[in-house]
Amino acid sequence: MLPLLTALFLAAPPPIHIESAPRVHDAGAELRVTYVIAAQAELTAHASSDWVVRESSRSSQFSIVNGATSRSSTLTLTLVARRAGPLTLPIVSATIDGAVVRSASHVVDVSGTPKPAPPDEVSRGDAFLDWEAPPGLFVNVPTRVALCLWIREGLSLTQLTVTPPLSLSGATATPVARVDNLPGAPRRIGGVYYHRVPVLIESWRAGSEGSVTTRGGWVAVVVGGVAQRLEAPPLTLPVSTDPFFGSTTRPARDP
Repeated sequence: MLPLLTALFLAAPPPIHIESAPRVHDAGAELRVTYVIAAQAELTAHASSDWVVRESSRSSQFSIVNGATSRSSTLTLTLVARRAGPLTLPIVSATIDGAVVRSASHVVDVSGTPKPAPPDEVSRGDAFLDWEAPPGLFVNVPTRVALCLWIREGLSLTQLTVTPPLSLSGATATPVARVDNLPGAPRRIGGVYYHRVPVLIESWRAGSEGSVTTRGGWVAVVVGGVAQRLEAPPLTLPVSTDPFFGSTTRPARDP
């Protein structure tokens, strides 16, 4: 029995430690927190309703000292408090040999007033969703519309799930083959560059004048080791009669 218990103890995965995490914090300042595990693993931060992740970075170390092998992995998050009060730091997890390891709950007492984001930044964080669409639709004219994920430059996308499907009223939607997956020109927002990843591309056709509206739907992503749940922004486009009906000079309706 003793050898079996010893083997089970040795097989237990190492814990995830939180370094330099304070117990009190000023809401107007950024908080930099580092998570460390003594293993080669991919650390993933779970979405938090208490904090905005402004930046994230990963690193790993491997060394051999006196014949002993040492490995460690770290995930560093730069956080901004959403509000004052007792806030729990984001939980970080890793999977090692099939076992899921999670960081312990750490509460920070945040006081003061959270610092508002600059008007041109709009709290974009590491990723956000946006539509690519023309100003409006013409009756019975297929129009391409795309929902795109914009990711902070330097970060990688490791997971993307759309759930549930977006609801569309006032038009029918037909999926379009993704022929434009190229990143294209980056966007600069608040001094930060973002690159583009198409989430869905559809052709919309409205049968009458009025408007087309889409709403609902979430996109779950893991960007730079941080899990996020992004809501697709609502979109409303006016529908009018095509003034170029029957003409060969009608402009294209692609965004």
